[in-house]
Amino acid sequence: MAFHFRYSRRIPIIPGLLYWNINARSMSLTTRVGPVSHTRSTSGRRTTSVALPGRGSLRSVSTAAGRHRGQTDQEREEQATREELRRRIAARRASIRRRRNGS
Repeated sequence: MAFHFRYSRRIPIIPGLLYWNINARSMSLTTRVGPVSHTRSTSGRRTTSVALPGRGSLRSVSTAAGRHRGQTDQEREEQATREELRRRIAARRASIRRRRNGS
């Protein structure tokens, strides 16, 4: 049985207005004004939340981190180059296999 440990810490910088959040993977700053809070994380995630009366809330998350992050032109070019090299290697290996099986 595997145990998973979670680490998180919320440090008030200006209580009720500004918080520093630390967890195992990233850090973030949260600003609060009344029922609205906005969080920006070192992982690139941005979250805006609005607390509604009662138990309701609205949340908008914009993620620019990890696999959801938009690629730059250079990253797209590098990925295309890698895919082209993979295609050429696969074609070369297929050619070698055909020669071996034919002789």
